[in-house]
Order: sequence, then C-alpha cells, then structure tokens
Amino acid sequence: MDWILSETGYEAWHSSTVSVLNADRNTLRVYHTAQMQRTVAEDVARFLSSSARDSAFRIQVMTVGHPNWRAKAHRMLRPVPVQTQGTQAWLLAREDAALLASDLRRRSDFREYNTPNMLVRNGMEGNVAMTQSRQYIRGLAPRAEAWLGYQPELGQISQGLSVNLRPLLSVDREWIDATVKCQVRQVEKMVPVIVDLPAAAGAPQRTKIEIPQICHLDFHERFRWPADQVLLISLGVCAVPISSPSALGRLGIPLISSPARADLLVLVERKTAPPEKSLTRRTPSSGEFTGRASRPTTSLGPAVR
Repeated sequence: MDWILSETGYEAWHSSTVSVLNADRNTLRVYHTAQMQRTVAEDVARFLSSSARDSAFRIQVMTVGHPNWRAKAHRMLRPVPVQTQGTQAWLLAREDAALLASDLRRRSDFREYNTPNMLVRNGMEGNVAMTQSRQYIRGLAPRAEAWLGYQPELGQISQGLSVNLRPLLSVDREWIDATVKCQVRQVEKMVPVIVDLPAAAGAPQRTKIEIPQICHLDFHERFRWPADQVLLISLGVCAVPISSPSALGRLGIPLISSPARADLLVLVERKTAPPEKSLTRRTPSSGEFTGRASRPTTSLGPAVR
C-alpha cells in the first residue's frame, strides 16, 4: 500500500474518479482507470517476482568523529542529488565500498550502530534504533491536599537515533528504489529556571524547573540507483545521542564535556537473501495464487472509462 501510494500519489485515490484501493493479509483490490491499474500491476509484480524473494539489502549505520575520511575517498564517490540541506549522497562500486568500510573501521573515532550482517528483505521495512528516555522537572503542580503546597511535574524526552529503510528491487533486477528516514534527537543540556513559591510561614520557597535544549535532525528521501552499486548517505556532522565509550565512561564517571558530534553515515547494499523458513502450504481459494502461503492475491477490478 505504501509503495502504491508513493508511485501513484495520494490524490489519485481521492479525486473525482471513482476508485478503490484496499488490502488485507491475502488480497489487494484495485478499482481505477486502466492506466492506473497497469501502474499498480507493475508495482505488485516487483513484490511477487522471483527476484523479490531472492533479494535482500544490507544496511549499515555508522559514525566517524571527523569528516576528513572524504579526503582519501573522494575519487571513488559519485555524487547523487539530495533535497535535505546539509546532507550528501554518493554511489560506489562494490569493491570501493568494501575498501572504504575497511578503512573506516580502522579509525579510533569510528562506531557502528548495528551488526554488519543485518539484512532487510526486498519490499520489507528495516529499522535501526537506539533510544533512551530522560526525565526532567518540567513544571510545578499545586497539591490538592495542602494549602500553598506544590509538587514537581515530571516530563520525559526520548532521545537517540532511528534509521528506517524500505527498499524495492525492479523486476529486471537492474534498479533499486528505496526510501530512507532518519531521526536524531539529543538533549544538549537542561536550562534551569528558579521559581519562587509562596510559603505558609516565612520566606518563599525556591524550586528549580528545567527547560530542555534539544538538537534534532529529520531526514526523509527517496533514492533510485543501479542494483550493482552501493548507496552511501552522509547526514553531516550532527548530534550523536549515545556517545562512544571513553575512559571516564568506563570508570562510571559522568562526562562533563559538551555533547558529542560526528559524521553520521548510512550505507545500503544489495545482497542475496538467506533461505526463507518453510511455510505451511494451504489450499488456495478461487482466484488465489498457488505456491507459498505468504503470496498475496491481486484483484484488479474493472477499469473506469
């Protein structure tokens, strides 16, 4: 459904043309013009082809403390356009991508956020997420049981890194379409504010509340590139929510320096999918595909003339 709406446009299904787009676990139902049905059928074929079952994509999310890795790698990078300001993307040959990854791993400021063998199946969704919650005193609320009494009102912020990949291979295995989403949230510091509260007797009570100073990054782009090449995305030198361990951190001593910054990189490469687990076969009902139980039915309704 997401891919169909992305290819055809949300407005096409909410216009003067009578249309239906509905999907359940086994069946996709489409009622639209003949041209639209051909477009949808092409998308469906990308999910049901043999290449779809045999293909997967490796995603690597990593950071490098300084962006000077480009000085050595710039000759092997072929730029591709991006819309998000401050970001860059390149295509690399497979051999060059392997060489670059090996060079980066030898750096002391390199960190990888997921296992190198993490695979996302064709047409599916893959997520890399490292988040943690942080509580703070956002305000003061009066106590119902006490006159001139107040209690802290707690707030919570989720900070960390989240990367989402949705890849889809063309039927001829020549091209890859993929959407990449990335979100980074980091609380740089809590700005204290001292509030004077009235007291029943004597001087007013002084209480501190906290205002979060947040650094964030939102990235959402779609890419199309040859299947025999590797996509590399740099989100620029941005906040790293979970810093690399240091000597002080290993000793359990809190760091007093400013929040970490690093060049955030996302690498996407096509791989051969591992064998799927055996699925229970079932007898198909009228109009359904035979074969694996997970193959959905496609029901294309009559075209509207």
